Order: sequence, then structure tokens, then C-alpha cells
Amino acid sequence: MFTIGEFSKICLVTTKALRYYDEIGLIKPKCIGDNGYRYYATSQLRTMLLINRLKRYRFSLEEIAVMLKDDSSETMFSMMESKVVELSAEQSQLESFLRDLRLDMDKLERGVNIMSYIDKTEIKLVERGAENILYSRQLMGVMDYERYFGELFNKAGKGRYSISGVPMAIYHDKEFSHESNDTELAVPVKEVTDATRTLDGGLCIMAVHKGAYSGLSGTYAKISEWADENGYLFCAPVYERFVVIMDKNTPEEALVTEVYCPVTKR
Repeated sequence: MFTIGEFSKICLVTTKALRYYDEIGLIKPKCIGDNGYRYYATSQLRTMLLINRLKRYRFSLEEIAVMLKDDSSETMFSMMESKVVELSAEQSQLESFLRDLRLDMDKLERGVNIMSYIDKTEIKLVERGAENILYSRQLMGVMDYERYFGELFNKAGKGRYSISGVPMAIYHDKEFSHESNDTELAVPVKEVTDATRTLDGGLCIMAVHKGAYSGLSGTYAKISEWADENGYLFCAPVYERFVVIMDKNTPEEALVTEVYCPVTKR
């Protein structure tokens, strides 16, 4: 048997963490002595090292608890497979950040303001006509778009809808969150059914964003500056039309997104 201190040293985990793992039932001491001290068995070493290994793979304690409770290779493999997808997406995003960071460093060396790209955004005032859209609205995070768009296009295919435009996202929340936004994904269609609705037309400030979605905030900033300078107020949810959408064969620099902000004169 090992004291909590000895077990801590062998497994390279703090005693504070071990006490917390005991509280949540992740790994409990083999026994507690009359003195109140926690004691761990040799047989628990591999369990603790497995927990450390899964934490290194960025699994949450809740996910680790599921794997320890199930104790089947099928469950663990399935959860690891999902984690590979998640971490691969994070790796791609990190590579994009590093690429942008190096580009900004190059601009600074040449004496170029790294925010000057915003001024290159062309702003237009356009009158949009109403559109009939097949839609799907729910709380979702940015990473959920691919799944919900897939479901929407499957629905369009099964319903034999005639798609008449590019896919779009309509944002109903007044605040932004990566994890949960009131977002409506839609695709224009010709058929009018119970599953479709009319997206109202009207006056919009429009800008075309080229490149990674991570740079869209700069486009929105330019639109907001233009609206303030020219006396326009936003009056309805903004929406984006994905002219060239991201997929595994499309590099970020080739993406094209039209941003529409419905406005009224101040």
C-alpha cells in the first residue's frame, strides 16, 4: 500500500488532484486508515497512469470517467477516434494562426500597419429582394456548422427541393459565442412548403470577405465604421452567404463570403 504522498510521487500527480479525483469518484483510495489518511494499492498504479495518459490526450475528466467505467476497448477506441478529429481541427486552426502571425511579422518588418487590411474591404449599399429559404435554426457552435449543413442538404435532397442559391447563415443572437449561438442555416429554394420561410429583402450594407473565416471580424468592423460614418442603423439579423465554402479541397485563401447587414437610415 502507498500513502497519498508516495502514490503522488510515483504517478506524477499532485495530492490535491488525487483528493479531487477521490471526491468525484474517478479513482478512490483503496482504503482510509483510522488516522484519516488515504492509502492506494499497487493495482491502482496503472489506472492512475491511464488517467494521466488520457488527460494528455485532452480528454475531460467526465470523458475519462466514462472510459474507466465502461472498460471496453470499443468505447475507448470510439472516443479516441472522435478526439483525433477534434484535435486535428485544432491543429489546422493553430497552423492557420501561425501562418497569419508570420505574415503580420513580415508586415511589421516592412513598416506596414497589420490592421490596414480592413481598409481594403469594399462596402456597397444594396437592395436585396425577398428569398424563399429552406432553413434549420437552433443553438449551435461554430464547429457544428458542417453537421447541420449536412442535415439541411440531406433534407433538401429527400424533399426534392430545387436549390436556387448559395448556402447562408443568419445570426439571431446579439452576442457571439464559439460554443452556442442562435443560428439559422439556410439554402434558397424554389418550392414553398411548411419547411420553408421568406427571408425578407430590403436595404443592406454588403461586403465581400475573401479568405479565412477567422478574418470576418475585420469585415464586420469595416461595415460598422461605414454605417456610423454614413448614418445607417442595423435593423435586422445579419447574414452571410457562402459563395465559396470551405471543404477539404478548398484552401482558406480561396474562400469567398458575402456579408449582408440590413439597415435603415438614421
